[in-house]
Amino acid sequence: MNLTRSRPARTAPPSESVWLLLGARFISDIGSRMSPIGLAFGVLAATGSINGFGLLLVGRGIAILVTVLFGGVLSDRFPRLRIMWMTDLCRSAIQGCTALVLLAGVADLRLLMCLQILFGIGEALYGPASTGVVPQLTPADRLRRMNSLFSLSRSTSRVGGPVVAGLIVATAGPAVAVGVDSLSFLLSGVCTIVLAAWAGVLPGAGKPREAMVTQLVLGWHSFRALPWLPPVVILSGLYHAVGYTAFFVLGPLVAARDFSGAASWSLVLSASGAGAVLGGVLALRNVFRRPLRAGVRGLLLCVPQLVCLALPAPLVVTETGFVHLGDAA
Repeated sequence: MNLTRSRPARTAPPSESVWLLLGARFISDIGSRMSPIGLAFGVLAATGSINGFGLLLVGRGIAILVTVLFGGVLSDRFPRLRIMWMTDLCRSAIQGCTALVLLAGVADLRLLMCLQILFGIGEALYGPASTGVVPQLTPADRLRRMNSLFSLSRSTSRVGGPVVAGLIVATAGPAVAVGVDSLSFLLSGVCTIVLAAWAGVLPGAGKPREAMVTQLVLGWHSFRALPWLPPVVILSGLYHAVGYTAFFVLGPLVAARDFSGAASWSLVLSASGAGAVLGGVLALRNVFRRPLRAGVRGLLLCVPQLVCLALPAPLVVTETGFVHLGDAA
């Protein structure tokens, strides 16, 4: 007679568990919208130049570019929720150290560069895992709507995050805004740990038989096999290398020189977020025949965006233009 009690097998989590993931992502997104403002004005206040902040963005972007393929491979080999909460906690520690550096008033660019490179690696590992886990938690007939809700959540954080960041930078200082980002990653990590314990082994999660290098090669061949994918990736890369970086580097400098500093810049970013919320609502109510083409065309609106910063245009005009930009994005 076997007296050993067998542990009950864990079943797939109910679809409602994806709402906990949505909440965790929203919390971390709010903090992530605050940290660029805090970091930009922290470096500007400590060094008197925005060039250092531009170098930090470049270092973070290169780290993401180099590591993102490995992030995709790791998300296929290990439990995705585990990767997510581990990277959340690591990014919380990294942003906490960044806040302490800014609080000390030293702003050592070499130290900040190392921290932001590590942060970029964490972003690259988190992204593929967070994208792949949503279909595991959502029934197929609700997946498109849930993806739209995640997009709407990100857009909403683009409205609230900058406003809160502007208030914090103006009243408590840039380091506190980065510290709040650290706290948001900590809370997101805790929520994801709870979700991982609840979910157990998700369907479709298994270690592939191929070696990691083999998976990278197969992934590269799959990438090249789709004729439309490389041009879209190249265009997106150019946008982030030229438009996105110039926007986040020039924006704080123009706001500090011609407007009222962090408060004005936070209003501009919130205007873009408001447009993104409107775009998210439209995506929920409409089905685009070719959504990728519409999204690529929306990237062209980065041109008037940069023109507004170069003139510089009046603050109200800049905010209005950014509403339409966020809507298209």
